[in-house]
Amino acid sequence: NNTDYWTGCTWTAHEVPLVTALNQRHPDWVNETWGTTSIPYNNGCGAMVMMHIHSALSGKKYANPQEFENDVGAIDPSLLGLNIGYASNVQTVMNALGYETEYINATITQAHMQKLYDALSSGACALSRMSSTSNITGSHAVTLYGVNDIGEMLVLDSDTGAHLLETYDDLK
Repeated sequence: NNTDYWTGCTWTAHEVPLVTALNQRHPDWVNETWGTTSIPYNNGCGAMVMMHIHSALSGKKYANPQEFENDVGAIDPSLLGLNIGYASNVQTVMNALGYETEYINATITQAHMQKLYDALSSGACALSRMSSTSNITGSHAVTLYGVNDIGEMLVLDSDTGAHLLETYDDLK
């Protein structure tokens, strides 16, 4: 899709400090599963992004995903049985952690992009579900944690733990 969703958008540079930036392929937990589900962490990008966002916004540093699961389970153990591949379940977990969330499942417009820029510029974080591109197959979730001074969204890849500004061209 060659649509330029950023034309006309304005932004203010802002970065939420990332306290935890673990990735789902770490050898100590790559074969562990999310909570009580059968979703292994090597496919657990949603869980990793939720942990990144919660860590960034709460300031809590996690040494591993199980520490995050313990915090989620302390709120409501049934949350650990949710399929975190579903956006509505991610929203349920994030709401339980005390965050105001909004789920956008629509054809992205310039108005959506401006709303996202505004949120990131004011200190919010976002989970972005990406569909297939030249860089990924299937779908994948990444953390958006700010906007730099030239309007690029700051991205933490939950798969590798890499901070990517240029790899995902579709995120500008």
